[in-house]
Amino acid sequence: MPNKKIKLISFDLDDTLWDGKNLIRQAHQAMHDWLDKNHADVAESIQLDKYFALRQDVLSEHPQHAHHLTFIRKEVLRRAFINKHYSPEQAQLHAENAFATFYQHRNKITFFPHVLHSLSTLKKHYLIAALTNGNADPITTGLHAHLDFFFSAEHLGIAKPDPGFYSALLDAAQLSAEQCVHIGDHPQLDVIAAKKMGMKAIWFNPEGYCWQEDIQADREINNFYQLDKIINSL
Repeated sequence: MPNKKIKLISFDLDDTLWDGKNLIRQAHQAMHDWLDKNHADVAESIQLDKYFALRQDVLSEHPQHAHHLTFIRKEVLRRAFINKHYSPEQAQLHAENAFATFYQHRNKITFFPHVLHSLSTLKKHYLIAALTNGNADPITTGLHAHLDFFFSAEHLGIAKPDPGFYSALLDAAQLSAEQCVHIGDHPQLDVIAAKKMGMKAIWFNPEGYCWQEDIQADREINNFYQLDKIINSL
């Protein structure tokens, strides 16, 4: 039986529903390969160490876009082309094409085992939300079919652990924090932030790390096979 005290379950995305770190690395490599094939002069200038130097310049000059990962990557690419003496028009066009390659691969996700089954099962009884600081596309990933709400840092202009991120969800769902559970891999951005809002929080910890924080998660899981039972036990 579902937990009648709980009305909504929210999930972090990268490194909670899929392996985000490897996904981003693979997408960046695919983008670099595309550049190496089409614009080898620029490909050399955005190897990871140089890419992060350019990224820091963009963040310093555009702090208002610190949470907009799409803008940041496109702007890094645009500058890389400008630095190689492409015209502004060419730089913008090629940056968009390079980003399109990155974004295509960024959304080629492989869900962790049993995630889709858990989402389908839980959606029969609860509202389902996704809360992400990343820029995954819920439609391209196929996640949208399982969601009632989707919030990203790009759209909100703030990022977890900002309380406003969680408040946006509660306001949209018209629920109290006590009626909601958040599940995520990051101790501060997911678990502690949700707990400070008054929500229940489940730590997704597949690597078996030791909890180092004073505020405790309500539950800890390392896979999704028993998630419905965990929710019922809260």
